[in-house]
Amino acid sequence: MNNINQKKLAEFLKSNQNIKFAFIFGSFARKKNRFGSDLDIAVFFEQEPDLLSIGQLIVELEEVVDLNVDLVSLNNLSEKNPKLAYSIIDDGILLFCTDQKLLSQYKKMTYLKYLDFK
Repeated sequence: MNNINQKKLAEFLKSNQNIKFAFIFGSFARKKNRFGSDLDIAVFFEQEPDLLSIGQLIVELEEVVDLNVDLVSLNNLSEKNPKLAYSIIDDGILLFCTDQKLLSQYKKMTYLKYLDFK
């Protein structure tokens, strides 16, 4: 089973001032990861970056954690995929948050979208 240094990961993500909060979700959050599991990370950007910047962030994250990373943007995710957005905030592990009010608003909106979806 792969272990990750959550503190190191959180510090790296927090150093990017465009990221307001981040979660680990999926098998690592459920402690069901196995050898070869990728690390699922969800982030909320203050301003959504272009695809090239997201790709660069993934490369940098993979260097930090020495694992394959699946990066999900939380921006508009509750609109596009309310079930996934709900799962991330309900079962995920919050790595850090620099704007508690924004996180609370995001959670509330996601819960409402999920209930509408159900």
